[in-house]
Amino acid sequence: MRLGEFTVRRGGILLYLLALAVTTGLLVWFLYLDKRPWYGNWPAVVLSVVFFSLFIVGFLVALPHRDWRQAALGSAFLIALFTEMFGIPFTIYLLSGVFGLSIGLDGSEGHLWAVFLDRMQWAPLAVGVPLLKWGGSAVVVTGLVLMGWGWWHVHRARGALVTGGLYGVVRHPQYIGFALVMVGFLIQWPTLLTLLMFPVLLAAYARLAAKEDDHLQREHGAIFERYRVTVPGWWPRLR
Repeated sequence: MRLGEFTVRRGGILLYLLALAVTTGLLVWFLYLDKRPWYGNWPAVVLSVVFFSLFIVGFLVALPHRDWRQAALGSAFLIALFTEMFGIPFTIYLLSGVFGLSIGLDGSEGHLWAVFLDRMQWAPLAVGVPLLKWGGSAVVVTGLVLMGWGWWHVHRARGALVTGGLYGVVRHPQYIGFALVMVGFLIQWPTLLTLLMFPVLLAAYARLAAKEDDHLQREHGAIFERYRVTVPGWWPRLR
């Protein structure tokens, strides 16, 4: 999101920051502090979907070029995720009914990677659940930091082409941050539907990033071409 003669939309940034603050608080509450029964907690489903969807909308609104299909895909991913995280564990029902696996419904066994580690006798649930919960949270926070740091670079540039800081390492740090947020959720709470949707979501945002590169190529010509050749889009070069 290195912008040429235009700047990011301030209203989108404010919506993004507001939704970010609220969703962070909601997740801390529902994942770590709320003492109600885990499943059937529909307020958690609704609030998490609404505010995380606003987070995605704010992210896209701030851009000078956007495709609302990305917002729809992101919201669909969140609905599938939080419905199973706090509402009805369809994946557990499917794994139990079709494959005959015995998976509990107390919330801790919703961390299916932890269940896998336990059944393989690699790590007990008492170890796997907190490891994945905190590990997934760390990946989510890392993604959020990258996204916020990227906004700071763009805002400080006041419309100039940004090629330093994070943007001197990769061309799309905010999209990488967004992907890390989704990866963190999949570490914490994998479901069959979100695992299937994740590659589609990545492909959609990769196309959005490619459109951004094409626009900047038209705006800046040789200057941006030298930048694109020097700085990779997604993976930092090993020095």
